[in-house]
Amino acid sequence: MKQYKVVYPHLSNYPDPIVLAIGDVVIYGREDTEFPNWIFCEAIHSKKRGWVPKQILSKPTEENKATVLAHYSAYELTVTPGMLVEKEFELNEWSFVHTTHGEKGWVPNRVLVIRLGENDHIKRSKREVRTYDNNV
Repeated sequence: MKQYKVVYPHLSNYPDPIVLAIGDVVIYGREDTEFPNWIFCEAIHSKKRGWVPKQILSKPTEENKATVLAHYSAYELTVTPGMLVEKEFELNEWSFVHTTHGEKGWVPNRVLVIRLGENDHIKRSKREVRTYDNNV
């Protein structure tokens, strides 16, 4: 796994995240306009709400219900600039990472850069930086 450096802060907005298992049923809500393919869902069994990747949901029924096709936790990490993380996988402009202390969770890709070494000289596109700065 490659190591990444956090270059912008990210504060978790969901301290009690939605956690789903294969076969769970959710109410299929709206799609995120900033991060496509994330659907705001409510778990029927726990009543918890949160963002779920569209890829792990069945096609919604006429009643806006969908079945979960993979285990999933929406746990987001709160990270600060300078932290180092390792990326386990990436989905829909977010990465599931773990910290050097073993914490695991989601962070937006835009707060990370690949760690090259001591000086971390990274090229970031002007568009990417501008887009992030406007959303902070």
